[in-house]
Amino acid sequence: MNLKTIRTLQIFIILGLGLVSAKSEEPAEESTPRTQMLFDLTEKESHQSWRTSNDNVMGGVSEGGPVSMDGFLRFKGVLSLENNGGFSSIYREADLDLSEFSGVELKVKGDGRVYDFRFRTSAKLVGNWYVSYSGKIKTEKDKWITVKVPFDELKQSFRGRQLSGFAFQKDQIQQVRILLGDKNPGPFQLDVEWIRAYQDDI
Repeated sequence: MNLKTIRTLQIFIILGLGLVSAKSEEPAEESTPRTQMLFDLTEKESHQSWRTSNDNVMGGVSEGGPVSMDGFLRFKGVLSLENNGGFSSIYREADLDLSEFSGVELKVKGDGRVYDFRFRTSAKLVGNWYVSYSGKIKTEKDKWITVKVPFDELKQSFRGRQLSGFAFQKDQIQQVRILLGDKNPGPFQLDVEWIRAYQDDI
């Protein structure tokens, strides 16, 4: 084997090692959580299923409800504490099995207030009174953000009274609700573009 051949082999070996080294330094592809769209509110037709429930049913005078916008749903109104009131909400019926997911996330633009995202399942306190499972939607004023509501952080309640012992049935979700009841009277506004379920990486 002559000197020229030996040098050629050395070059091939060096180049080969360089390729292996470069490949090994490539970052591993990052995995992302699995998601499933539940309510795409970019279409106005999707707004029609949302209903209003305010403190008027208990004598309060708060105002609020869903407003169809171009590309999102707006929850808007005025919260009042008069006549023992203090809440406004929008809701829609559902039939969801989210057993394989860790929670829900929403793309929202708010007013800096903290809203509740609530679920209703088949769990009842007594008679036809359903248990409510709620998490927080913390907004940033006039900024679109994505907010997560983990299932394992949901609080159980009935008409504001905290409960325990009612396991959250992820496979029996019958209703979802967005509620404002922060005891701060005045106008409010929350825009929602979509709501989807997510699964954390394990």
